[in-house]
Amino acid sequence: SGSPHITAVPNHQTQRITSLKARFLVSLFGTFGLELDVRKLSPHEAAELREYISMFKVLAPTVMGGKFYRLWSPVKSSDQQAYAWMCVSKDPHSSVRAVVMVLLSRLEIGRYLPELHLRGLEEDEQYVL
Repeated sequence: SGSPHITAVPNHQTQRITSLKARFLVSLFGTFGLELDVRKLSPHEAAELREYISMFKVLAPTVMGGKFYRLWSPVKSSDQQAYAWMCVSKDPHSSVRAVVMVLLSRLEIGRYLPELHLRGLEEDEQYVL
């Protein structure tokens, strides 16, 4: 198995087409490598990728060096599948205290996801989302 990274679309193995945003979000919790020819990106995609790389640089210390929590692994209910995890910075003075990821691969209309309980945060602290 590999580590999540940003590939070209359609993916050379699965032939799936996913948005650049979805590929960024998944790769954020992996190697955040690029497996695509950036010369083939449209100007819009290149600008979007630059934004994601900048965001990665801000979030990386928390994601790569923080404590990892699996929140939903995965939740399956009928046709619904959801995954959730988070990383919490070990540095109490970090500008990014936590990064939370929720991915829905399928969602059945009218069904609710279970309550998401964040972990590793201080109860007496206030956080900005």
